[in-house]
Amino acid sequence: MAKWIKTNFPGIRYREHPTRKNGVRRDQYFTIRYKLAGKDREEGLGWASENWTAAKAYERLKELKENRKAGEGPQTLAEKRDLEDKRKEAEKTEQELAEKESVTFGQYFEKVYFPTFETGRKKTLTIAEIKAEPDPGLRILMKVQYIIEHGSAEDKKRAEDVLRAATA
Repeated sequence: MAKWIKTNFPGIRYREHPTRKNGVRRDQYFTIRYKLAGKDREEGLGWASENWTAAKAYERLKELKENRKAGEGPQTLAEKRDLEDKRKEAEKTEQELAEKESVTFGQYFEKVYFPTFETGRKKTLTIAEIKAEPDPGLRILMKVQYIIEHGSAEDKKRAEDVLRAATA
């Protein structure tokens, strides 16, 4: 069992790793101790090799105590991590939504519609086989026109539906 060593900062202690070194000293694992709702709590912060110091640990403890006094913000490290995870998740969801909304007709057709349209067909046309135009939207319209002219009745109907939806 590791021996806990007090620091000069109240509520902060550390233990030394039995083998791992951080420079010439043994690596230290810092924790904070405090009371919450009448019960003793202890939460680990991290290793000295991860740039944790007793002073940084004390600053984090002070921040949590101030939040508890003010009644706002995270009151434990676990709450702080949860809030950060929720913020990151909301940011990620917002970014995915923005990416979905910024999809153009040309991008949708090339990446979604045409690959599913081509599934099960004997001859698969690639975009490189169609006349290379600098405008991807024009390239797509040329491909839809080709399908209307040379495709089966079902293919023609689907291509015409796509054109109607795109121009609506």
